Amino acid sequence: MWWVLTDVYTVLIWTISAVAMLIVVCCATAAGRRAFNHRRYRIRDQLRARYEPIVSSLRPGTELSPELNQPKGSPAWEVIEVALLDALKRADGVVERGFLSGVCWHLGYVEWHIHRLSTGRPRRRALAADHLGAMRHPAAVAALAGALYDADLDVRTVAARALGMIGGDDAWDHLVQRLLSGSGDEPDISLRVLKSILVSGGPAVVARLVDSLGHPRWRIRSAVVDVLGNIGANAAGPQLAEMLSDPEPDVRAKVARVLGQLGYGPAVPALHNVLDDTAWVVRMHATRSLGVLGGASTSALLDRLVDTKWHVRAAAAEALRRGGSNVVWLVWSTLSQYQDRYVREQLFEELQRSSLLQAYIGMLDSDIPEERARSTIIVEECLREGVTSLIVHLLKTHRSAEVRGRLVTLLTPYCRPEIVAALEKVAANDPEPNVRRLAQATLEVPAVPLTSHGSDGRVV
Repeated sequence: MWWVLTDVYTVLIWTISAVAMLIVVCCATAAGRRAFNHRRYRIRDQLRARYEPIVSSLRPGTELSPELNQPKGSPAWEVIEVALLDALKRADGVVERGFLSGVCWHLGYVEWHIHRLSTGRPRRRALAADHLGAMRHPAAVAALAGALYDADLDVRTVAARALGMIGGDDAWDHLVQRLLSGSGDEPDISLRVLKSILVSGGPAVVARLVDSLGHPRWRIRSAVVDVLGNIGANAAGPQLAEMLSDPEPDVRAKVARVLGQLGYGPAVPALHNVLDDTAWVVRMHATRSLGVLGGASTSALLDRLVDTKWHVRAAAAEALRRGGSNVVWLVWSTLSQYQDRYVREQLFEELQRSSLLQAYIGMLDSDIPEERARSTIIVEECLREGVTSLIVHLLKTHRSAEVRGRLVTLLTPYCRPEIVAALEKVAANDPEPNVRRLAQATLEVPAVPLTSHGSDGRVV
């Protein structure tokens, strides 16, 4: 039995020794690495102190110091590159930036990163593309254009951004071609990224994109429309107006939005034609654009004010509001006569949700008798229909004491818990004594119940 115990004891001793040796090796390795890195950072700090002043002193027309010619890949080479990239970020104007870009080319950094762009791991290739974009030298365009089709998504994306930073006809041609050759889906370059890059090209890319509005893939057509709208390409208005008949709803919606964004007035008749589109998002954007462009007929917008989608109704209400109080009154006079319960509910909901009702309540203290009369009629009708939420809110918060007093008077015939509670608050806290007295008197008047119309929780 004693020899078994001896073997166990020996194994235990060897295990402890191995663990102790491993700990010693790890500690020694960590200490050695720390010492190596400390020495490396110290050398870099010394090199930085030496070369940064030389790089900072570079100006267009000055000769390069021979000290800047260092062996490729050496610590001094890397420090000089960092200093040049920092100087490029601080460069003031195209001339200085072009000069520093030429320095990067002359010292071999552009060529170095072009080589790295086609070799090594994806992270190394992406870093090379990033550096080439920061250096902004036209010689890198061809290599970056090839990287747009790299096997790695990150490399493709960084290469696209780098081309956008370099700019120029060749760079924009490659980026537009990449957009048109894509599928519009991942794992291709994100359309969002490509669109933001092309927008930065401004007018330089408009002509290239207008010819692509008929692309067979609807996602690409949609992206092109987006870019043209964000650039502000007014010259593309006629071609965009024709695309309101595109078979894809997303494209029609984007076109309707962009036409308003561009302020393209001649598109008004074409926008009228899509107000009855089967896709609600198309109807919404067409309605919004008509509100911006003007020229929309009141009857056309009235139909959208009772649309089945609240998004469209909200856009119609905003478009009508832009027409001024006379247009709003015409809307009210027309729709308030509807006997259809659904239509009336939609009308009252939209009045409350949009700024239309608030605008009319604000006219209760107008100097124009006609406006006061109109606003009184609208508020009374809303109260009869049970649309009270906004009215009660403005009763307590409106800045005009005269408006608050008129609302107190108009609320007198009606009884509902929140109305009574609001009147009690006004009677106790309103800053205007006359309004407080009027609210106190109102609370003593017998009230009548509200009807069951409406959808904001009104009582029957």
